[in-house]
Amino acid sequence: MSGVVTSVIRTVVPAVVGAVLAWLAAHGFDWLNLHSYQDQISAWLIVVCQAGYYALARLLETKVSPLFGVLLGAVKQPVYVAPPAA
Repeated sequence: MSGVVTSVIRTVVPAVVGAVLAWLAAHGFDWLNLHSYQDQISAWLIVVCQAGYYALARLLETKVSPLFGVLLGAVKQPVYVAPPAA
């Protein structure tokens, strides 16, 4: 798998997990009576959940074991090769 494909996978997986977590959290706002702000809250929750998930996965990957990279969709970290000098 190329570095670009690996990096795309490791970007998309946290986005999907963040969206799912935000969707689950947004459904708990009914009791707060914040219906007029539901879209804005959901959008920010997606960002916060995605960033938190990515940060936790990277922390586990670097501090505990590289195997935690699977939480990002691929254990292998992307490797970028500089193009040859022209």
